[in-house]
Amino acid sequence: MKLTTRIPKKLIKAAARLRAAGWSWKLIGEKLGRSEGTCSRWMTRYSAIWSRAYLQAEAALLKDAGSEARVVLQRLMRSTDERLQCAAARLLFQARINERRLERQTARAAKNAPLSISGVQSVDEMLHAFIDSASEAPPVDRAAS
Repeated sequence: MKLTTRIPKKLIKAAARLRAAGWSWKLIGEKLGRSEGTCSRWMTRYSAIWSRAYLQAEAALLKDAGSEARVVLQRLMRSTDERLQCAAARLLFQARINERRLERQTARAAKNAPLSISGVQSVDEMLHAFIDSASEAPPVDRAAS
């Protein structure tokens, strides 16, 4: 009789969140009650689940970091030092320009992305479509933004 192991999805997702946050495999294993080797093998053994969970965790971390950075820059804009005010304003403005560019590229990729037979595309297909559309997009004229 062949033994099958159940995929520990909750553990894999937890490990991906911790790894995205910079935890070592040793600490992840201790936290989840598994060995370091077991946890590190999940990345390849369950690559589809791992990739999706890791990308989601990384996106959440980046979003949080962006929000915190924006708060810091807004605080710096209220500084009495005019140079700090200008530098913070410039960085906030540039960040918004970059966000708008990314929003347009994402919308264009979603519009042009091929759908699967069921009408839903895989994460890999969406990422490839996004990368393709971003690499083909002409540079954005900053004066027009």
